[in-house]
Amino acid sequence: MLVGNMFISRLQRVALLLALITQCRSSPLTKFEPLIHGLTDVKAELNCNSIPKDIIDEIQGHQAAADAIIDYFLNGRGKGQTYAGLQYFVDTFGARLSGTATLEQAIDYMLTQGVIDGFDAVFSEPVMVPHWQRQVAWPRRQTLNILGLGTSVATPPEGIVADAVVVTSFDELESLGDQVAGKIVVYNQPFESYGQSAEYRGDGAARAAKQGAVAALVRSATDFSIGSPHTGHQNYQENVTKIPVACITQEDALTLHRLYTSGNQITIQLYMEAENFPDALSRNSIIDYTGSALPDDLVVVSGHIDSWDGGVGAMDDAGGVFVSYHAAKALKEIGLRPRRTVRTILFTAEEFGIIGGELILESDMGTFAPLGLGVGAGPDVACILQEVLKLTAAINTTELVISFDAHSNTFLYFTGSLYNANERYFWFHHDHNNISFFLSVSQCNSNERYYYFRHIAHSNTFLYFTGSLYNANERYFWFHHSAGDSMEVENSDVLDRISALWATVAYVAADLSFSLQDFQGSVLNFQKQ
Repeated sequence: MLVGNMFISRLQRVALLLALITQCRSSPLTKFEPLIHGLTDVKAELNCNSIPKDIIDEIQGHQAAADAIIDYFLNGRGKGQTYAGLQYFVDTFGARLSGTATLEQAIDYMLTQGVIDGFDAVFSEPVMVPHWQRQVAWPRRQTLNILGLGTSVATPPEGIVADAVVVTSFDELESLGDQVAGKIVVYNQPFESYGQSAEYRGDGAARAAKQGAVAALVRSATDFSIGSPHTGHQNYQENVTKIPVACITQEDALTLHRLYTSGNQITIQLYMEAENFPDALSRNSIIDYTGSALPDDLVVVSGHIDSWDGGVGAMDDAGGVFVSYHAAKALKEIGLRPRRTVRTILFTAEEFGIIGGELILESDMGTFAPLGLGVGAGPDVACILQEVLKLTAAINTTELVISFDAHSNTFLYFTGSLYNANERYFWFHHDHNNISFFLSVSQCNSNERYYYFRHIAHSNTFLYFTGSLYNANERYFWFHHSAGDSMEVENSDVLDRISALWATVAYVAADLSFSLQDFQGSVLNFQKQ
């Protein structure tokens, strides 16, 4: 986790106030048409009459700055920069598995880039992260394309030869009782949602082992497959035998299930090499663009820099890293210095349990065509964000999605996610994408500043707000944690639009004269700062 003492050190105040650039268009802004339609499930329907007019006027007063940001990415020197930086990063470092030298080299690169680009403060904070290494994974006598799951143990040197049982649910597994002992359990769970399917990836080995299984193979968590396995993290349980576990393709899971239900005896010989090493030292990377008036208050844009090793992690989550980095870089290059500090955090070891992001609420949904923001907030906060999104009408990213029921403004936080045209995705998972921002204001009575989500949920000493990108990611899980997560998933123009949206929201959130820290029933008390 983050080292709090380093994280709370006061930011050096910047004496020079840079002039606000009101116009820097090189050509008229292009109006974008929506890329996908029919999103009706979760769009916000808000009554914003309670928001004072002077608040709305202040937000609308940032239109010139928003136009400058959009023009910078669509027509100016920022056009194509996010994609170019991402491409170089992915091609140079490839997969960035937790605990590896490659991940640390990638972190060094981003920290160096922050210095080269002239940010006000660039530093890192140590994080102890899991170090699991995939060795060789191959099945014999079966044409099964597999990927071992994170933290899986290896098979014995001679491999495992056992008959298979194929089930579609944990209930079906339990109904087999002692018949599972000595077998390889194959899970062919139907894909209803990512959360539902990933439960089998996460807990499948432990639950099979409780009934005496010697290994487990889990259908990949995806709604579409072209023969690629999708890896991910899995969890062993205390006092339960650790058995090897790997993911298999959707096609192979279905084939094995058909053979099994037809009465065929299925024998699998499985050999896997993997090793769990002691935790390794890694780092979260922090890059600051210091605020002009309230440098200790933060708007954070973030992504996770590690990835799985099946692909190169362009979508998950190098895209989020470079959108967040270039959002802050754009403000610096344009000369828009907000009242609060814009902090870019590139956190580590997300794929092994959000290790580096434990103190920074993290989410996970890709960098596809942007539509707006998803939030979980009281109606007044949502109304304010809706006004901010109106500033990005030129790139058609004005949609607001409520991620959970918001009946009052009594929350100490709001969470959000990337809003995207993902009708083939999971509506209840809008709070899971890899790039997010939050506004933090320290109200602590001690010398510690808490960022941990569960602390905030039970304390009135600290307040932060988060929101995340909402984008057209209906194909996200086609590539997720697989060899398909490559640069070919990304699009330069789309990344420009996301960067423009991200920079605009971060800038306005950082520049507002009022604080959203005072919640009183259904009405916010706005405190000028």
